[in-house]
Amino acid sequence: MFRSPTKKSKKKRKKKKKLQPGFEVLVRRKGKFESLGVSAPREEALALGVKTTLGEAAATFKLVESKESAAATGIRVDPRLLKLYRAGKAPGEFIQKSKLRIITPGEKKAISFAGIKARASKTRTKTRTKTRTKSVVKTRSKANRKSRTSKTRTKKGGKIKFI
Repeated sequence: MFRSPTKKSKKKRKKKKKLQPGFEVLVRRKGKFESLGVSAPREEALALGVKTTLGEAAATFKLVESKESAAATGIRVDPRLLKLYRAGKAPGEFIQKSKLRIITPGEKKAISFAGIKARASKTRTKTRTKTRTKSVVKTRSKANRKSRTSKTRTKKGGKIKFI
């Protein structure tokens, strides 16, 4: 039952590393949340979401706890960049503040590209109808005519007389 004091057991216990829960970053594009496919610790996932949304036209991302263990990416978030975001309705959701959007070249490029693409998809058939309106010249009494001189100006439709 008892061990003798002369024999010492030299069994080493292995220290188990605490596994951090992994967080997945979902970015909202065209109204739907899309996964970035990375499971990282919370701070690194937050930094990844900030970095992604600042470089694109997307303004919303959320952190969801994933089933996979966290893989360190080494990305850190600057605390000043977090001031560009506000909390969303859902827990873990971050939305870029409306007055602080479209500040990076990546966002401007994405938006202008989307505009060019939208304009190209529209049909450019515009029917132009030419309508001419008749200009009405008002006559004044003889006393008023003498005080003002008449001016003429040419326009597309011909001469318009100002009295």
